[in-house]
Amino acid sequence: MGDFNCKEVHWDDMTTEGNDDSWGYTLLELTKENTMTQWIQENTRFRNSEEPSRLDLLFTMEPEIVDSVEYKTPLAKSDHVLTNKSDLQGSD
Repeated sequence: MGDFNCKEVHWDDMTTEGNDDSWGYTLLELTKENTMTQWIQENTRFRNSEEPSRLDLLFTMEPEIVDSVEYKTPLAKSDHVLTNKSDLQGSD
């Protein structure tokens, strides 16, 4: 989980605007090659007049480990929403 600062990946359809040498392409290929699930489904960064973006990402290799992800109001003057994940019962 973290701020990957990668606006060019479209996680909804697993595509990227970047070419083979871009960070977006590399991140998307790593996700596919390692059969990872990316859980963040909403934009997580809102700054002034910039277009909102999904920069904060959460990856797991176990597709059924996360029960839900909550999005909460940013703290203080942060431009990133808080995310909180809930694991399924019985998950370590």
